[in-house]
Amino acid sequence: MVLASLLGLSLIAVRRLWTGSGGFGFLPWNLFLAWLPVVLAWLTLRLARDGTRTAMWTAGVAWLLFFPNAPYLLTDLVHWRKPTAAPPWVDLLILAHFGGLGVWLGYESLRMLHLRVARHRGVATGWAFALGCLLLAGLGVYIGRFLRWNTWDVVVSPIELGSDVALRLLRPDQHPRAWGFTLLFGSLLACGYWTTQHHGRVEHEHESAEEP
Repeated sequence: MVLASLLGLSLIAVRRLWTGSGGFGFLPWNLFLAWLPVVLAWLTLRLARDGTRTAMWTAGVAWLLFFPNAPYLLTDLVHWRKPTAAPPWVDLLILAHFGGLGVWLGYESLRMLHLRVARHRGVATGWAFALGCLLLAGLGVYIGRFLRWNTWDVVVSPIELGSDVALRLLRPDQHPRAWGFTLLFGSLLACGYWTTQHHGRVEHEHESAEEP
């Protein structure tokens, strides 16, 4: 993931040297935000082992709040085909790379916590946790992309943010796009996560079966 991140940043640098202009300056910042769930997931597990329950839950809640920032990178594809100095295929390559990297980082952070929940609460509870988080991520991406709220607005403007989100959740008939995007994007993330985890488990079982 580190190498993929460095590659993405290198692509932006090459694009700027090639075109002699800026652009896509938001991607490094969004990539930084996408790395935070990985760091917070690791911190949550570390505190679960060595810290207090209060510290662990604090880190876990922080992870959940920042988790949508990882798959959010995928929606930066909306910037493709906007007039730039670079050929369209270059912009598409860069945006697709960052989008895939964001989803990958999100999946990795979720996998760490998913495994712990499954180990302590059972397989079914582990998958319920993972799928629930992915649906909430769909809502979080909608809040960020369309309502333009940021994660730290939970602290800075909690009442305004809560009212804006509650209005859409409690009146689905008046806000079909909010519900449609949340369910569709969350479901796509869930399908991708299940596929990657199932494929990884099958490969692990196959390698174990081949061992003498």
